[in-house]
Amino acid sequence: MCRFWVSVLLAIAVLAATPAYAMRCGIGLVAEGQWTYEVLQRCGEPIERHVRTVFQGVNTGYAIAGYSALWSIVVEEWIYDLGPHRLRRLLRFENGQLVEIETLDRGLIFAP
Repeated sequence: MCRFWVSVLLAIAVLAATPAYAMRCGIGLVAEGQWTYEVLQRCGEPIERHVRTVFQGVNTGYAIAGYSALWSIVVEEWIYDLGPHRLRRLLRFENGQLVEIETLDRGLIFAP
């Protein structure tokens, strides 16, 4: 009988687990590969947003100013505070697509 309950609890824990590349927002789930509008629909506005443009290039030996191909990537970093009992998350987007979810420290404690 005890083994039955241990098995049930283990099954619930496995089903409730969120992979490291995903984040739960209320009843929604966001994962790498999703677009900014999908994350906004599921999680709402982040508490912080940082946007920057990164330039990358490839040198094939026939370069002007050192690079033969140069392009820009828009990098957005969003921070979500999911409450005082959950860890904050940093979501990194490149050209509007979620590429990384990083776990930060504990969320802020809000006084009523």
